Amino acid sequence: MKKRRFINLPPVRMIVKPTGLLRDTTHGRKNFFRRFSLYPGSFPIRGISKFRGAHTQRDQRRQPYSQYGSRFRQKIVHSPEPWGRLESKGKFHPGSRTNILLHGVVGCLALLAGQTVTADAFDHEWCRFNTPRFELVTDITSSDVQNIARLMELFRLSVNRYIGDDTRETRLPLKVFIFASRRDFRVTVKARAFAGFMHPSMNEHRLVIGPQPGNRFLGETALHEYSHYLVRDRIDVSYPLWYEEGLASFLSTLEFTDKQVLIGASPHKARVRDTLNNTSLRLAKVVDTRDIADWRHEKLSAFYDWSWLFVHYLNFGPDAGARQQQLAAYLSDINRGFERAFGTNPQGLERALKRHLRGPLPTRLEPLPEHANAAFGPIEPICLEDAERNMELASIMMEHNPKGAIAVLKNLLESDYAPVDTLVALSKAYYRNQEEANSLQSAEDALGRDDTDVSARIQLANVLVGGCIFSREIACDEKWQRAIPLLRSAMRSDPDRYDAIYHLGLAYLYSGQAGDAINYLRVAYTKVPWSPRINFYLGEGYRIIGDTRAKMHLINARNWASNSIWRRMAEYALENLD
Repeated sequence: MKKRRFINLPPVRMIVKPTGLLRDTTHGRKNFFRRFSLYPGSFPIRGISKFRGAHTQRDQRRQPYSQYGSRFRQKIVHSPEPWGRLESKGKFHPGSRTNILLHGVVGCLALLAGQTVTADAFDHEWCRFNTPRFELVTDITSSDVQNIARLMELFRLSVNRYIGDDTRETRLPLKVFIFASRRDFRVTVKARAFAGFMHPSMNEHRLVIGPQPGNRFLGETALHEYSHYLVRDRIDVSYPLWYEEGLASFLSTLEFTDKQVLIGASPHKARVRDTLNNTSLRLAKVVDTRDIADWRHEKLSAFYDWSWLFVHYLNFGPDAGARQQQLAAYLSDINRGFERAFGTNPQGLERALKRHLRGPLPTRLEPLPEHANAAFGPIEPICLEDAERNMELASIMMEHNPKGAIAVLKNLLESDYAPVDTLVALSKAYYRNQEEANSLQSAEDALGRDDTDVSARIQLANVLVGGCIFSREIACDEKWQRAIPLLRSAMRSDPDRYDAIYHLGLAYLYSGQAGDAINYLRVAYTKVPWSPRINFYLGEGYRIIGDTRAKMHLINARNWASNSIWRRMAEYALENLD
């Protein structure tokens, strides 16, 4: 067996542009690597530091990388979720499949006279509706809630052939937030180019949905995001971005009657054709893209149109049956070989897609499942107090608007509303905003108020080791050791807290106990097998103990990661297999 060497080198703090695309520009050279190591048994990994401008070597040694300009201050740090801050795949989609309209300024969350001006959403009455499948928190009317809940249930029952059998669902809880006003959605969560997003978690998935221009097409947006949840809940692989978004767009246009469902409708065909005839974005780029979070709206529109058209062609184009077999081969191929699966390159397929778009686009009517017509009983609202509403809204602001969430949570803390829960949420918001010291203090305060609180223990453990994923300082060894009892006690108190199980696996891996780490990481893997981060760590655990299962998980991590650093780490791990 090859001897594994651990080299303890100084940690490197990596600076990345928010796009996640890394290219060193120092002295005009590409691929400027600095080495860092991960955990006992790990091999040296080469990371990239990106900063701007020409600096002398002395300057580079003297200055911390974070001082090289605010554009590149987004650091890759440990995320409380196993997919990472820059890696939540399938979170966004532009309104109405690709209908992005960015007209002017749609209000702002600003500071006036030292006070935070909140969106109108905080002036509305928000209510909670509990359905058999999910919890819905919204300010839309009760009648609209009934309609959307019924639509989502009909949708869930009708998409088995596209998103797998519902018997495979892991039943992770789902909470859905729906805004009545497009302006409130965009101002509150600051997702200005998108009509909705999904935030996956090991404990509870969240869908955040807003209407499209004119407060229209709320149902279409809801179905698009719901399809992302169903994919995460039923499928154990990570789909390519183009296919997941194209499938969600394709399915979001399903139309229901009392007995039938219309599949393949194309309400925006003329606009799609116009977009694709005038874009410079080619299909080859679309199928290779892993991250679209920072794309401009024209390019985003073309991406979604290409993706939707490709999925429509696979289901309704010539030889659709053969194409479905090719798609299955493509999705099951760990290396995702496009030409090998489809028998042509993207350029050739692009011409076929445009021919498909020129003619009448076929549709299909299918009967609804028999039990789909079961009676839908009324859903009674539970309307929220102002403080509870603000807490719920702050929880969904963290993803894209952590500063706004911090302001809301501070006000709740001053009013002494659920202080432990508020402190835990505040710690998460600070962490999202890269205020590690404040995050740690809030987590410590939460545990100080109630040392039995499970969420407080887990959050404190997360913050303690947050800066230690890419560091082997002695202080980090101590932090990992401190995190282990916090996570173990949290897991004993609540065995269903899979985030504690996952982080306990990390703690053992970084503490040199790969065998123990694998036991916990395998449990986490059963809940989110599509996570590239979990696949990476599980693969690393197997690699360190010499288990041949390492290869499969590391290949998954390499192929599914949206961030290039994690792809590179997986590649190096594969190179170091025995």
